[in-house]
Amino acid sequence: QWQIPTYVAQSDYIFSFSDSRLISDSEINNLDYNLRAYARNEIYARYGYVFSMSKFRDYFMSKSWYSENPSFNIQTQILTPIEKENIEIIKRHE
Repeated sequence: QWQIPTYVAQSDYIFSFSDSRLISDSEINNLDYNLRAYARNEIYARYGYVFSMSKFRDYFMSKSWYSENPSFNIQTQILTPIEKENIEIIKRHE
């Protein structure tokens, strides 16, 4: 089973700036392939998205900044243009 690298598990964010600036292709390419889905979901986690997949739920529950918000809905909540673009950038590299 794949494990999250220690350096990531000990830090608060994969991309701490993903809500404020665009992620570059080189930043994504330098990120372990297995972490890319976590980086994408980190954007939703900031809003308190409640994850159904245990790998994401367990990962984000271990973060001090994460707090579940059952009222957050990916379909109806307003993400910023930067967050939306970063999701698309990461998806292209997954």
